[in-house]
Amino acid sequence: MGYDAVGVNALDLAAGLDFLRELAADQPPVWLSADLMIPGEDRPPFPPGYVFKRGELDIGVIALTGALPPGAVGDGEPELELRPWPEVLPEQIKYFGAQSDILILLSGLDREDNEAIADEFAEIHLILLAGRDTDANLRPRRVNNTVLTAVGRQGKRLGIMDIAWTPDQIWFDQDLEQLEEKRQELDRQNWHWRSLQRSRQAGEGQRHQTEDRESDKVYRQRMAEYEEELRQEIRDLEKAVAKLEKTAGQRRVGSFDNHFIALDNDYPEDEEMLRLVEATNREINEIGRRQARGQSEAAERALATGQESSPYLGWEACAQCHRQQTDNWRQTRHARAYETLEEQQRQYDPACISCHVTGTYEDETRAMALPSGLRGVGCEVCHGPGRDHVQARQENQTPDGGTANITRTPRDRTCQRCHTPEQSPDFNFSRAIGYYEDLCRPPG
Repeated sequence: MGYDAVGVNALDLAAGLDFLRELAADQPPVWLSADLMIPGEDRPPFPPGYVFKRGELDIGVIALTGALPPGAVGDGEPELELRPWPEVLPEQIKYFGAQSDILILLSGLDREDNEAIADEFAEIHLILLAGRDTDANLRPRRVNNTVLTAVGRQGKRLGIMDIAWTPDQIWFDQDLEQLEEKRQELDRQNWHWRSLQRSRQAGEGQRHQTEDRESDKVYRQRMAEYEEELRQEIRDLEKAVAKLEKTAGQRRVGSFDNHFIALDNDYPEDEEMLRLVEATNREINEIGRRQARGQSEAAERALATGQESSPYLGWEACAQCHRQQTDNWRQTRHARAYETLEEQQRQYDPACISCHVTGTYEDETRAMALPSGLRGVGCEVCHGPGRDHVQARQENQTPDGGTANITRTPRDRTCQRCHTPEQSPDFNFSRAIGYYEDLCRPPG
């Protein structure tokens, strides 16, 4: 697949900066990041942006990494740091925008930041999102003069956008939009004017039949003042509409046609690509193994010094009181979830590990270094961490029959954290929860 620019993302940095720089050195200078910096050197490891020519257009691209991988910032001197986008982006927009007919931002920021950028900088015409909140396709939508869109992660989809661009560098004509707003406002004010006239005519008819009281004089005065205000607003609106009618629609707007293609299993396998994927997975696994080694050593030290504070105890601890349920669980695919990764040499892959172990971990390298009792989808994944539950039992704080600090029946969102439509397209929560409730039912 050809490409003209690549925004450096957190996942690209998972193997370390040196690995990525070595990879980028053998390719054209299109790996970009404007917010990634080397601490102490005040310089970026990659160019912030790039301008290339396609047909008659000069296309400018700027990239924001937006986040670092978990292992990039540790206890020692960090290898990398990120500058906030408000500090780095305005200068890059000014520089690359002056050279470009259309300006594109490749962004690893979250959606809220991207919308804030679009709202502030009309000079950016297209933002392609690649953050952690882009698990699904994001249909194009406009914010200010910027179109935002994203293709879902994991390479399962392809996004194609055909753009018809114009020298005016706009997606819409702001004058036309303002003209429509002014016309609607003028219509509302004219309606108020007609309503006021009808009210005054009705009031004049009633006043002939009654005395001209002081309160009526005050009312007529207020109505006259309101009438004059309406007349002035209508005159101003009529002038604004006439002015906009002369200028609106004179600029040519850009347009696009966008669609997503699902790369499903119906496509034939390519042997060369399969070998490449297998080699890549092995390399990712080895990189994860090296990262996990330091986590394992730290965990062993914490356990030896009594500083281990994980809320998860592992299935062996559950088996001390729930032997039958544990024996049933050991016959399930959940119990073998970690083994399936080992069989494919993916147990150190940060994209896979979190759904094959017990517990939730922001740092995937922590999940790669767990003891054997936490490898596999154990009891605590469905029922919650067991440490507080055991402590409550030991302290006889269980008036509810022993279910303190534990969830008897997991909610659907607990299962759907991993059993997503993409990973488990045939998953049925009602059927699955019935099966596991039978497994975990107390004896007798």
